[in-house]
Amino acid sequence: MYIERKLEKELIKYLDRREALAAMGPSQSGKTTLLKKIAEDKLKNKKVKYITFEKRADLKLFENSIEDFKDLIVDYDFVFIDEFQYVKDCGQKLKYLYDETDIKFIISGSASLELKYKVGKYMAGRMIDFNLWQFSFLEYLDSQNSELHSLLQKRIKIDNLLNFDIETGFGEEINNRLTRELEKFVVHGGYPAVVLSQTIEEKEKTLENILDKFLLKDIKSLLELVTEDELMRL
Repeated sequence: MYIERKLEKELIKYLDRREALAAMGPSQSGKTTLLKKIAEDKLKNKKVKYITFEKRADLKLFENSIEDFKDLIVDYDFVFIDEFQYVKDCGQKLKYLYDETDIKFIISGSASLELKYKVGKYMAGRMIDFNLWQFSFLEYLDSQNSELHSLLQKRIKIDNLLNFDIETGFGEEINNRLTRELEKFVVHGGYPAVVLSQTIEEKEKTLENILDKFLLKDIKSLLELVTEDELMRL
């Protein structure tokens, strides 16, 4: 089930520009799903290559033989590279590919601060950054109650909930329904996999897995902590 993300409309505006695009944000926030959706829906008449650096062979090729990597992708119009934070010297190599080809590069990565530092100093003026966070409340509503989502969206300006006064926006019953949905959202958060889980038990287990497998790993990598012990003390 795909829930339309607000960022999708923003990214699409820049597909025809020369700059590379970077979608950054926490692990499991939906970056891979979003990029694949854009590739499938908006670039049907283009030659598109999707690469993830979780695939060790492609990561090794990029790190150790950038010329061979360039030969592999040179005939494509768009190249999507997921999990870009795994690459050593990623900014320098991406700059080389950007300068030597006409390819539109769209990268994503979960270690946002690290990736911005490693790529930004080489790609200044060549890349536009975007952040994809977990579901906003509007995106959450879209997945859970499309009628409430449509109703609320009509009452706010530019998707900004800060412009909406719940006390005067609707009658008591609709306000109560919105409040109940907001309470659920606050308790379990907006990670897509959690939101789309069906039971509270599933939501809690999914949150536990995200913490153990993704968030703690990202923090350990970013802070260059050597042991799990150090991470858990932090």
